[in-house]
Amino acid sequence: SLASLAPTAAIFTPAPQAAGVSDSGEVWLVRGDGTRFPATVSTQPVSAGGAGRLISVVNDLTNLRRADDEIAAQQAILSALIETMPLGIVAKDLDRDLCYVIWNRYMEEELGLSKTDVLGRQDREIFAEDFAREMRRQDRLVAGRGEPADLGELNLPWRGASLDLRVVKVPVRDADGRVSRVFTIVENVSRQKQLQSS
Repeated sequence: SLASLAPTAAIFTPAPQAAGVSDSGEVWLVRGDGTRFPATVSTQPVSAGGAGRLISVVNDLTNLRRADDEIAAQQAILSALIETMPLGIVAKDLDRDLCYVIWNRYMEEELGLSKTDVLGRQDREIFAEDFAREMRRQDRLVAGRGEPADLGELNLPWRGASLDLRVVKVPVRDADGRVSRVFTIVENVSRQKQLQSS
């Protein structure tokens, strides 16, 4: 019975002729109480007291799959939050020479550029040269210091007009503690400033 299997358990059975090492990959097994669980089963022949035997190592993957499901759920929530925030959220990947990897709905609506227009591209391919150069410089500074930076209000020349943007940059570290991405939070304050001046 597999009812009381630990996360990893060994089972001995008589070995057939010419038995070799085998690995089941991932399979579904049934416990003594009837519940199913994902597992891997690795089998290899051993010699015990002159008799051939097979040892099967069963590795219960239940906790691993549960953790995978939880991570996937958290990622889905984070993606939805980024998309629905009433602020611009963008991110650039340092390992891809500061190409955009996130561009949320707010940015699509405020600048009229879709994700397809932006993702995988650099600032210099999208914005005016001076603005692009300054953004790249600030991204490098934030990544190097490893601390958020409030850039205040920046002026973006855009399609014959001028946008006033409030900008904050935040470094994000990977599992090894290395800054791998720079997130930028953007608010278009152009309309508020126009109302204040009218």
